[in-house]
Amino acid sequence: MNISEKAPALQADNVSACKSSILSNFQSQFNNDSEDIHKCRSYCNKRIDEYGIKSRCELILTALDSNSINEMVRVTGKCKRYIKNWLNRFCDLGFNGLYDLPRSGRPSLFDHSFAENVRKISIFTPDSINKIASQKLSNEPISIDQSELANIISDNAKVPMIKGSKWIYSNIGAVFGMSQSTVCRAFKKFKVGNIRPEGSYCFSVDPEYETKLKIVHEILCAHYDYKDTVVLSFDEKPCIQAIEKDIVMTSNMGVSSGCRYHKHGYVNLIAAQCLQTGKVYYELSNEKDREFLKSFFERLIQNNKELQNKQVIVILDNLSTHLFDQEWFDLNPQFKFIFTPTCSSWCNPIESFFSQYSNNCLKHASWTSVEHLINGSREWLDYFNDNMAAPRSWSFDYDAKLQERCNLITNMRTQFLSISKLVKSGVQLIPWAKTYVRQLGVNINKLRYKNKLTRKQLQKLVRGLNNRFGIV
Repeated sequence: MNISEKAPALQADNVSACKSSILSNFQSQFNNDSEDIHKCRSYCNKRIDEYGIKSRCELILTALDSNSINEMVRVTGKCKRYIKNWLNRFCDLGFNGLYDLPRSGRPSLFDHSFAENVRKISIFTPDSINKIASQKLSNEPISIDQSELANIISDNAKVPMIKGSKWIYSNIGAVFGMSQSTVCRAFKKFKVGNIRPEGSYCFSVDPEYETKLKIVHEILCAHYDYKDTVVLSFDEKPCIQAIEKDIVMTSNMGVSSGCRYHKHGYVNLIAAQCLQTGKVYYELSNEKDREFLKSFFERLIQNNKELQNKQVIVILDNLSTHLFDQEWFDLNPQFKFIFTPTCSSWCNPIESFFSQYSNNCLKHASWTSVEHLINGSREWLDYFNDNMAAPRSWSFDYDAKLQERCNLITNMRTQFLSISKLVKSGVQLIPWAKTYVRQLGVNINKLRYKNKLTRKQLQKLVRGLNNRFGIV
């Protein structure tokens, strides 16, 4: 055997020798179908790398196909000690081993309940919290309705500092007995960027929520099995502005886009994505009314042979322009519209495509005219169809979404009742919280009457809530 014949065998021996016992133990214990590996993949899809877990998950996924620790060092840029440490932790504890272990030192002044407690007190005025804190520190009797707020307030609260009509770091620090810098660190750690509660303004009160969601879920899960049926996900991206940004000089005598801009007009993107192939059928136009959408679907069949002689299922939202008359469906029997629940655009797959379009084509772009915007968009959309289009395998957990909705409804009712009792006991709401609580009451009553309230009944309900919470 000559040297050239021995080379592959020697290379294979070197690869197996380089593979350490830690890496071989990891690859023998885990594979692509392991539950902990699936958790790592789902965590890698998150936008925010919380506590560095995302980067560690990427390291674990890299280890599945690596031949040696040295190869992982080249790919990830991490040192050997770092890689071996997290592989050992993952082998011993699974996905939970990627979290930091408890460390020695002074215990933290705040925990995970901090963000929730901040949101609970921030809907009331600082003066109202000041009164409850004064009663607590002076051991005066506190009403049962106000006892929950009193338990949130720290025993080290600095009552004289809690004043004013707005919540600022000094006021929040006074409630919890912290300094302003500690409150700032807590806000960064728990990502309390906005103390306003969420979930009531975009809440769906659709009486057919469960039925519509189940139909959409079944189509998304089974569209691969359809032979003579095409599933399209449809929506509009309206009013895309052609903005030309001003060029300004930087400190190092360079140029960059400034904060000032000129508007040249706008255009609407009408798009339908085929879930079986990932191809996007689109038009860019200044119109988006019902008649234009009817003609869009008609041209869709005429100009694309792959859609002809097939039933076309279209997933779309409940916008009024999407509600076609029965006469149009009689003339176009191949179309079948499946509507998502109201305020539930998350279950329409086309929204994720619009996110790609915004990030890759529109973000940081400067357009000198509407024609420039249209040409640039067409160029990117054609590139997407030629190089990036792929079958969509996106779906969601139907039972988990229904359970999440039930929990949200229960929390909304509990929160509305508790806030109503506190307001009745004399605690005042800050201005934006009044409209928030009123919306909670409106949503709860719409659910109660299955969204069948007449206009007069709804106006009477809003007037009653305005009087209860002092909304002028």
